[in-house]
Amino acid sequence: MQIPEIAIGAIVAACIAGFLSFLGLVAAKEHKTSEFRQAWIDAAREDVALLIGACHAILDEYRVREADLSTAWQSLRTDLLTANVAWARLRMRLNPQESESQLVIKLIGEIEARLNEMPDQDDDAAMTELRQFVFSHTALLADAAGAIFKSEWKRVKRGEPIFRISKWVALVGGLAVASGLGVRLMIL
Repeated sequence: MQIPEIAIGAIVAACIAGFLSFLGLVAAKEHKTSEFRQAWIDAAREDVALLIGACHAILDEYRVREADLSTAWQSLRTDLLTANVAWARLRMRLNPQESESQLVIKLIGEIEARLNEMPDQDDDAAMTELRQFVFSHTALLADAAGAIFKSEWKRVKRGEPIFRISKWVALVGGLAVASGLGVRLMIL
């Protein structure tokens, strides 16, 4: 029993349509994953900037604070709250199993610990040392976070692994179908 050519054509067309639908589904899902990854990069970048800005502002405000503790608290409160929220969000965003993230988490912890040990504002040497520590560590933090953002951005540009695999499968499948159709047409 021989299958009619029109039936073979319909079967091939249905297979191609199904395959293309599958590829469209994979591409849409992977595109959404890349969008979420890009949103993560943007939010983490904002948190790093907020944290660094708050740390520098805390140092500046502490240096010129009033002798009255309630007035000092009012001037520092907003920046301390901003720093605490940024620290918490960054710690939750980062994967403590990854070495790049471990470095960022370590730097955040070191900065936080040093800011919790504020020296007497009249101790110029201790304040100068603290400022140098915070400035150098926030620069290291920016560099370490930048390395994470760069690797994540490369991942976004490349696409998710399943998407990359699907692209190659589609290419090979498309070439196989095209060559099969070419051979079939040559036989006819």
